[in-house]
Formats: sequence, structure tokens, C-alpha cells
Amino acid sequence: MTLERTHCRWCGRDIMWLDNDRTGKKGPIDWAPTPDGPIVMGEHPFTYHVLTRAEAAVETRHARFTNHWMTCEKANEVKRDLRSLRKAYKR
Repeated sequence: MTLERTHCRWCGRDIMWLDNDRTGKKGPIDWAPTPDGPIVMGEHPFTYHVLTRAEAAVETRHARFTNHWMTCEKANEVKRDLRSLRKAYKR
């Protein structure tokens, strides 16, 4: 199996959806690595791990990535829309 490249439907940038290795929740991760990103691929397929400060200080072996919520220029708009949808759904 390989990672599937998809795109953010709001800004169009390439992303991948991975499961957080601690919570199991899916998260949008930027497709392109970033040198100081706080995320590395998890030990299990299709997972990611958020580095602690201590881990980030010594981690040099793996490519690092950033959660797309941190880089998407439409993130605030998207989050507002999602909150509105959740409120409407709960009614």
C-alpha cells in the first residue's frame, strides 16, 4: 500500500490523511516535508507522530511534516464552517 496524495478542498494544496498514533484521529498533513515540522511518520502504516520538544530537539533521521491546519490560509474559515455544521447537526 502507498500513501494517497489528495488536495485540500479549500486551498488546493497537496495533503495526505493520516491517523494520529496517540489519539487515532485522522489529520490532514502537508504532503511536502518541512525541515522544522513537528510531525514524523508513525511506526505503523498511515499514522503520524507529533514530536515532543525533547524529541524534536534530537530527531534527525526522519522527514518532518506539518499539520495542514497550521499552513492552510483558509483554516479559520474552514473551522468556522465546520462548527456551524456541527451545531446544525445537533439540533
